[in-house]
Amino acid sequence: MATSALIPVVSPRLPSTLATHNENGLLAIPKTAPDTTPTPSGFGLTLRRRGALFPHPPTIADIKQWGLGDCFLLSASIAVLSMPGGSQVIEEMMKDDGRGHVYVRLYDKSLAPQILKMRKQVRISYHHAYGSLWVQMLEASYGAMYSKGSYEVLHEGGQSAIALTAILGATADSLQVTKSTTEGDQKVLSLLMNVCNLDNPKYLALVKKDVFGDNDILYKKWITYFNVAAHRRWKEHLGKQVGVQQWKMERFTSFLDSEEKAGNLNKELKAFVLEWVTSRKTLSGKRGSGIYTQHQLNTYSAIEDALRFNKPVTAHTVTQIPTAAEGRGGSAGEPMRKGLVGKHVYAVLGCQTTEDVRFILVRNPWGEDNPFGSTYGRGYVSRTKPDGSVVLSPKSIKKTEFWLELNDFDKWFYNVVGGEVPMAETRARSATIYSDEA
Repeated sequence: MATSALIPVVSPRLPSTLATHNENGLLAIPKTAPDTTPTPSGFGLTLRRRGALFPHPPTIADIKQWGLGDCFLLSASIAVLSMPGGSQVIEEMMKDDGRGHVYVRLYDKSLAPQILKMRKQVRISYHHAYGSLWVQMLEASYGAMYSKGSYEVLHEGGQSAIALTAILGATADSLQVTKSTTEGDQKVLSLLMNVCNLDNPKYLALVKKDVFGDNDILYKKWITYFNVAAHRRWKEHLGKQVGVQQWKMERFTSFLDSEEKAGNLNKELKAFVLEWVTSRKTLSGKRGSGIYTQHQLNTYSAIEDALRFNKPVTAHTVTQIPTAAEGRGGSAGEPMRKGLVGKHVYAVLGCQTTEDVRFILVRNPWGEDNPFGSTYGRGYVSRTKPDGSVVLSPKSIKKTEFWLELNDFDKWFYNVVGGEVPMAETRARSATIYSDEA
């Protein structure tokens, strides 16, 4: 590699200096590089650390989120470490100079490498990640680059896509999930099951076109059947499952079965409507049923493909959790329920299908010292109903890494992020190994 290539070493608060490549292709960092150690916000003394930056090759077990709300950064780090060669990626981005400073390379949003010089110290408080020095140095350097020399960006939370970019120097974004008709089909189904909509010519035309097509006979039979009384029975059958996204295939099927048994619904008409809903994968089933919407299946495939190509994957949980919270997390007061945490980011590590039931392996960045996860009883199946259907009952468990059934994953997670793996030559050009030749 040519020694004339230049890469800036930037401080968010001080003027830039320059670093050149030495003959081995590694960055030769000037000893005059500015100190960018963030200033602690609020209370807290600091303590100089004398141990090794990497006493062993970095692993996901090193990561234990504590008081800072930086689950997005730590889950991104877990996702990177789960990649082949991920440990080397982390080691390449940091170097202890042996004189009380650690150099950390992060990439800014334009993918330009930034070298930050950090004092080898941590705060004596609950804020920093627990234990591993390299994790604490990563937190401090990220705060220095994105929060103008403070820890505020870590207190406020953030996006794992930006954290993955900062670590890898390659773009990261929400996974591209193959477009499905689920949302449109659910809208049509909600029109079909609402007597008020069947008085609107526009809605009637949409239902006829999408559901019945050229079958005028069955279309007219449905309009005749689904009157005010049928609509009232449907509402009573739904109970609290108000929105179409909450409807379950089992409940929908049992309603049509009961209507046929009572003599209200023609057998052929029932079979026709059920076939449309089933073939379009419009409704998901209960947890553990193996029945999923097309959108859920496409999300699962996107995660599976990303992991197959060794890409780092993270997932953000919803802000408002689906049910009442059972407690609050210690890092940012996150709502907790049955082993899952709202307003949180997890690393996604695997996929698995067992008898058509799909599971996704996630890891909570709280780590093994503060384990909080979800389980479904003994194995995956906690009990089987008399009719042979499977019931999975989630509960909290002291475990950091756990399998989550796809219906639960879809209910709790709203954004799945995938990072790109940087080319080897990109990593070589921007390695941050400290050189005394400077």
